[in-house]
Amino acid sequence: MGSGFHYWGPGISAFNLYSTNTTETFSLYLAHGFKNQADYALFREQFFISALAGNKRLPLLLFLLKSKQWIKHNAHRFDVVHVLGDHIRSYLPALWFAKEGVPVFIKLVGADGGLALTTTPAKLLGWKKLKLKKVNSITGYISISSRISNDLLKVGASPEKIHFIPNGVDTKRFYPIASNQKITLRKELGLSEKFTVLFTGTIDERKNPSLIVNAFRRFKNNPNIQLLIVGPVRDNGLEKNKILKLVEAEKLANVHLISFTNEIEKYYKASDIFVLPSSNEGLSNSLLEAQACGLPAIVTKVSGSEDMITDGVNGRFIESDPDDVFEKINYYFSTDQMLKLHSRNAVANISKNYDSEVILNKHLALFKKHCEISSNNETTKHRLPR
Repeated sequence: MGSGFHYWGPGISAFNLYSTNTTETFSLYLAHGFKNQADYALFREQFFISALAGNKRLPLLLFLLKSKQWIKHNAHRFDVVHVLGDHIRSYLPALWFAKEGVPVFIKLVGADGGLALTTTPAKLLGWKKLKLKKVNSITGYISISSRISNDLLKVGASPEKIHFIPNGVDTKRFYPIASNQKITLRKELGLSEKFTVLFTGTIDERKNPSLIVNAFRRFKNNPNIQLLIVGPVRDNGLEKNKILKLVEAEKLANVHLISFTNEIEKYYKASDIFVLPSSNEGLSNSLLEAQACGLPAIVTKVSGSEDMITDGVNGRFIESDPDDVFEKINYYFSTDQMLKLHSRNAVANISKNYDSEVILNKHLALFKKHCEISSNNETTKHRLPR
């Protein structure tokens, strides 16, 4: 799927990660199967292999065949390969790079993802069996949460191949602002001057924003609080329609849907708290961005979130229950002292552990270490000058 602003989740995360590089100590190349990939200056060169079309088998087969040939002829040009995800379209190319002697790292982004995949097609086609058999043929796995690391151990990955490096966030773009600036920003965005609860992310059942709307029924007669739901629709509108029906049936005038923005950081900075009731995550980029902007986070205890959030320190954990969501929102709405304390704690945690420059340096250190190991073990390989 390439990398850039078109590709939510791992694609945009990788793009943002490498965009923080200002030292020009490495050259970055992109090989992909997305026919509408934009031409970004971030990449020294972009290679379009063949168009993928969702999970359709014929385009997938063609992509894999062309990938194998391309890797055979080009692998020697690269010092290390960073693969996004462990779907078969990523995993087989990763194996082929490893076979050519190039260190390859697969970033795993979902706690219920591909290595442990148990779907019927995966079993029938032998993909799951192949991946489990070859799990230690990959140089290493970049795990973005402790739960993903544990999942890797369960499927037989060697501990030394598992590298816990979470996603990072650009703190030059996402940062807290003063109260008077927040008032000005709300006016700019056309928002009322009141306590603001924010959800950002894809509007779908997995992210479950309708649960927040359900909880907001208990705030509907309160003129001092509002809910913003900001994000694109990914499930043919099912979750959005659920929200709209709730808003209409309960006459929730303080719930606002904002479908798209190129300046998402403004909505974080204009808000007071962040709520993410997902049923599963890898590590939410929205959560990182919200915490970087000083928003205490109210989240379900899922992969990634359980690493970032300490209950009662920089956020609160919730059950998938509207009454619990209401109580945790009301905790911050009615306790300004805890709101400010948890906001400071959130920013401090991000600065220490999740700043994108810190995370990029961890990736580079890992890659360089294994490039040195690879060079020492391979005396016959000759790379092209970079």
